[in-house]
Amino acid sequence: MRAARAARKIIVIGMLSDVGPDNGLKYAKIAAQAQEIADFTVFVGPWASSVLKTRKPGREDALRAFGHVHDAAEYVNSVVRRGDLVLLKGTNKQDHLLRIILARSGSIACWRSDCARDLFCNECPDRNKRVGLTAPTPMSRAETARETETKDERVDADEQVIVGLGNPHPKYAETPHNVGHAVVDQIAKSLHLTWDTTPGAWIARGSSTGQRICLIKVRTAMNTTGEALKQLAARMSFEPDRCILVHDDLDMPIGSVRNRLRGGAGGHRGVASVLEAFQTDGFRRVKIGMRPPEAVVDPLEYVLAPIDAASRAAVDVAIAAAGSRVLEMTRRRSSHQSRVGES
Repeated sequence: MRAARAARKIIVIGMLSDVGPDNGLKYAKIAAQAQEIADFTVFVGPWASSVLKTRKPGREDALRAFGHVHDAAEYVNSVVRRGDLVLLKGTNKQDHLLRIILARSGSIACWRSDCARDLFCNECPDRNKRVGLTAPTPMSRAETARETETKDERVDADEQVIVGLGNPHPKYAETPHNVGHAVVDQIAKSLHLTWDTTPGAWIARGSSTGQRICLIKVRTAMNTTGEALKQLAARMSFEPDRCILVHDDLDMPIGSVRNRLRGGAGGHRGVASVLEAFQTDGFRRVKIGMRPPEAVVDPLEYVLAPIDAASRAAVDVAIAAAGSRVLEMTRRRSSHQSRVGES
C-alpha cells in the first residue's frame, strides 16, 4: 500500500488471526503504521476502540473504529470515491469484510457477527437473508406512561456528567452488568437527588461540595448505549472530556475499584459502543471489578444473572467506594479547571 499509486488510499483492518483479538497494543501499533500510509484507516471488531489512542493531532477523522462490519461498511462507502485504492484485510470466518463491497450494490442483507462459515460472502446462499442487525430494546408502555415532561436541559460549563452503564429493564437491576447503574443510584441517594424520566434517559442533577453534577442512566440496552448517549450529548451540549463512565470490569477481582483517564474498551461492549459512537477514547472511567470467583462457561450469562449471595457484601462495598471515587474525580477536575482559569 505504501508503494501503490492512487488518488487516495483506504485501509480497512478486521480480525488479524496471528495477533489475537485481545492484544490491543499490537493493533494500536498497526494503526499507527497504517495512518502513515493511508488517507483513511478503519478498524473493525470488538477490540477496534483500542486503536483510537493512536489518532494523529489534526487528523482525528482519518482513523475510525467500529465494532460491527455493518457500521464500517456505511462509513467506508460514504467516503470512497472513484480512483481510491481500498485494502480489506481480515479473517474471513470472523469478520467477512467482503460485505463492505457487496453493500455498494445492495447485494447483501446478512450482517450477523457470529458466522463461522469458511467461504466468501458472495458465495454464501444465505447472503440475502436479513439477519444480524438488532434495534435498541424499546421501553414498555407502562414505563413510557411514567415519563415526565422534563426535557434534556443543556449541561452548564461548570457541570460534570456521570454516566452509569447498565441495562434499563428492572430484571437486570441486581446483575454484574448493572453495577454502573447502582453506583449513580447510590450517589443520587447520598445527595438526595431526584431522578427525572426523559424519553432517552433517567437524569438526576445537583451538586457535591460545590461541584455541579449531572447523573445519567441511558434508557437503552447496554450494547447500544453509545449512539443513544451521543444523541443525548448533542441535545444537552456536553463533550466526552466532561464525562465519567462507571461500569463493571470482568478482568478485575470482585470488590475492587479502579479509575482510568482514557483507553480502550477492554472487551466491554457497552464501553465499546460509547467509544465508537464518539470516535474517541477520551472518557474518564471508574471500573468495578466483577470477575467471577471461578471459571464460567458463558460470560454473557454470568453478567446478566443476579449477583450471588457470597459476592453481595463485597459488591456493595465496591459500589459505595466507586461512588466516592467518582465524586473525588469531579472535584479534582473542577480544581484543575479553576487553576487553569486563574493562570
